[in-house]
Parts: sequence; structure tokens; C-alpha cells
Amino acid sequence: MANKPRRIFAFDCEDDGHGKLLYGSIFDGIEHFGFTTKKQFYNFINQNPGIYYAHNLPYDMALLDLMTSCVCSWRGSRVIEAQYHGQSVVFRDTLNLSYVSLAKIGSEMGFKKLDKDFDKEKFDIDILMHTIKRKRRFNFKILFKSLLHQ
Repeated sequence: MANKPRRIFAFDCEDDGHGKLLYGSIFDGIEHFGFTTKKQFYNFINQNPGIYYAHNLPYDMALLDLMTSCVCSWRGSRVIEAQYHGQSVVFRDTLNLSYVSLAKIGSEMGFKKLDKDFDKEKFDIDILMHTIKRKRRFNFKILFKSLLHQ
């Protein structure tokens, strides 16, 4: 049995307007890791087991071709959690916990909106990480399990 994931990451991807990965960023709460190819993303997650949170996970999974590499737990049409190749990498969708945009969450938390694409990417995952840390005071495991059993 694989070890339980422990590290927490937030990630987000952007496309080129035609459904192809343009770039993405992963944030561990301290450092940002940028990637421009799927291979760079896969290399990162293979070397860094943990729980990876995205806001609207199916979008990011589609850009990274993750649907065929994961066993997904669904509730209706929503992906609740995705296990990557049975490894200690799990993906979760924070959109299941908050149907509010990251921009709105950021505004409520006092973050200033950025316009440059890559800075906006960092802005989005910074907000996501702050949201995760704030919500982790509650038991995320219980919340996601309850979503799976509804």
C-alpha cells in the first residue's frame, strides 16, 4: 500500500485559447514551480507526492491529459478526488467546497487583482493555497468523504 500523501500543493493551468496547455504553476506554500509542458508537470508530481488542489480540477486535468492517468471519484458530473496511478499523488477540486471564483475569494481576502498572465497565475494559486490553509482548520478529509457519499 502506498504511503499517505502529506505535502499540500495548489496548482493551476492556462490554455492558449485553443485548448492546449500554455503554462501552469504549482505552489507548495513557499515556492512557485512553473511548467510549460505536460512532461514537466508529470516529472514534478512523480518526484513530489502529496495532495494537489485545483479550482475547477476537470479543466486542469483535461489540459494535462490526467483523466486517463487517474482513478476518479465522481459525484454526478463533478470530480471529487482523483488518484494518480495508485501513487501517493491525489488531486482534489476546491470548487466542490466553494462555488465562488478565485478572484472573488481573493478580493474578500484583500488580494489585489493582477493583469499579467503569469502574475495572474501566481495570484490564483496563492489565493488557492490561502483558502486551503484556512479550510484545513476544518477536516478536509471528512468534507471530501461526505461529498463522495452524498
